[in-house]
Amino acid sequence: MKLTGIDHFVRTVEDVGETCTFCEELGAEVETFREGYKAVHFGEQKITIHPVDTDIDLVAGVPTVGGGDLCLIAETTIEEVERRLTERDISRDRSRRTDYLGLHQGS
Repeated sequence: MKLTGIDHFVRTVEDVGETCTFCEELGAEVETFREGYKAVHFGEQKITIHPVDTDIDLVAGVPTVGGGDLCLIAETTIEEVERRLTERDISRDRSRRTDYLGLHQGS
């Protein structure tokens, strides 16, 4: 398995608007996409912002304020990544999603 980069982060917050305003003050650009999702961009880096009380179906098992997800890019197939994680007894999110860089390989 060869990981080659970070696609994006997901951050769970109490107040999406306040978080976006804070990030704008630091120089980020705020993006609204798909049904009101919010993300902030610092250059090429993206942080998707989720409210803790969301009904969005693309969230961690137990959303927690301050928690988040790290979405990585792998040179190997998703099957190889999953096999290596399984060997180490590490679970992964099985949700189908679109990644930030457009390199989505499936589930």
